[in-house]
Amino acid sequence: MAANIKTYSQLDKSLHDLIEIIHFTENVSTKIHGVLDKAEIYRIVNEEFDRSQQYSATIFLLTDDRSKLKLFQTSFTLLKSCIAEQLAKCQREDFTIDLSKSNIYNQVARAGKTIHASVGDLLNELFPQPLASQILEALSLENKTCLLTPLIRHGEITGVFVMSSTDLNEFFIPSVRNFAQHISTALDLADGNHERQQLEDNLRKSEETWSSLVTNAPNIIMIVDLAGTILFINRTVTAINIADAIGSKVYDHINPEYHNVVREKINYVFQTGGVGSYIIKAAGPKGRVSWYETYLGPIFREKQVVAVTLISSDITERKNLEKKMIQQEKLAAIGRFTAGVAHEINNPLDILLSKIEHIQMEGITLPIS
Repeated sequence: MAANIKTYSQLDKSLHDLIEIIHFTENVSTKIHGVLDKAEIYRIVNEEFDRSQQYSATIFLLTDDRSKLKLFQTSFTLLKSCIAEQLAKCQREDFTIDLSKSNIYNQVARAGKTIHASVGDLLNELFPQPLASQILEALSLENKTCLLTPLIRHGEITGVFVMSSTDLNEFFIPSVRNFAQHISTALDLADGNHERQQLEDNLRKSEETWSSLVTNAPNIIMIVDLAGTILFINRTVTAINIADAIGSKVYDHINPEYHNVVREKINYVFQTGGVGSYIIKAAGPKGRVSWYETYLGPIFREKQVVAVTLISSDITERKNLEKKMIQQEKLAAIGRFTAGVAHEINNPLDILLSKIEHIQMEGITLPIS
């Protein structure tokens, strides 16, 4: 009778311990839920196990070549100091387990099994004797067991999660698997958030670069649709402001005589996806009429031209200079023509004067009729 009572008492304690440890893992899972920073997730897990003073957890991560497990973090304070001492002796920075020489960790990291093992067996794979036995005795864990389960991320084993267990190991296995999966899922979400933040940062930087480039560009940059409606403009040169310019037609700002030229160029880019250019007169700064050279290019979306970019440069000074050069060339041509005519006139006069001078010198009298 007394033996039965003792057995029932032990069973009650084991059940109580099982329920407690399941509740503990559920609470930790709740605390890491929604945390979008990997370092913070690991910190919470480690801190909660440290704070419990009943349970322990260790996380190993596979190396890049997947041949070893590297200790990432552990809540065993004494284990930490022992590992640090071992690393100092070996002059190494990382504590690793060679899977080719491991039995227990190899089954989890490579075969994906969830298994339970005694703490003594695990320490024997971590440390040489007699150090493994000394640590086991110091931690008073001679009769304790642990559960080991893989950490699986993006469908691939990335590490091993080791957690202290109860006497009812087989009943705790689903909870440990779920807990490890919660950790992996939280890390995946954190990675996704990090990637999203990077994309957002890159997009923001790209937008800032584009905005700075467009705002400070010396050219007028416009985006128009097929009808010539201005969807975007970086600057205006007349009294109209940007807000009023957007939504108006590009034809509202150029002389009517050039409407067909501009319309044909815009239609060409939409129809062919090619590029084009034109030179026209339009309203310029300070109320004057200016010359503008404009280059056109397509904006694609899903291989379809959805808008056209117009980049216009004020070439009034260039046009004036060209006009002056043409005028100078005309004057030079007139000068050359005049010089040629004078030469043609001067030649016979020179001959005539030369003959007269010769007659005078010879004393020849010319008959007068």
